[in-house]
Formats: sequence, C-alpha cells, structure tokens
Amino acid sequence: DLHEHSKTIAEIAMGEHIASIAADLLQVDRVRLFQTRTFRKVPSKDKTMEELFNHATYMHRDLFMVPIDTNDFFTFWCPLRNVT
Repeated sequence: DLHEHSKTIAEIAMGEHIASIAADLLQVDRVRLFQTRTFRKVPSKDKTMEELFNHATYMHRDLFMVPIDTNDFFTFWCPLRNVT
C-alpha cells in the first residue's frame, strides 16, 4: 500500500476531503480505506508516449479486483503526473 510509504499519498488517500466525497456518494456516515495502488502504462514500440498517456480509460469494473463482499465500494483515481 502506497500510503504506508509516502506521506503525500497518505495525506491524499486518508484526507477528510476524499473521505467526505466517498461517504456522500455511498450515503454513509464514514468510510474506511482498503488500499492504495499505482497503475502504470507500459510503453509500447508501436505507440508514442503521447499516445500512451493521452487516451481515454475504457469502461471497466473494479469490484472484481477487490476481495470484499459488498457493492458499497468507491474508487478514486488521482494522476501522479501532469496529464493535460
């Protein structure tokens, strides 16, 4: 879990701002952090760096990646580099 190794990631992931948004969306009083992860796009010989990092993320489901028995689940994505 990244938040155990980075003070900056911990402040973002466990901060009140993200927690309050998640609680509002889930309509609950409080939430718990399950994990923090990083995902990296690996460069391809056929694509330029701009093509790799500047495309839309395709529709997908995160719930199958998490071993918990609930549908009350919130995923927050935060880029760690300038994506504009």
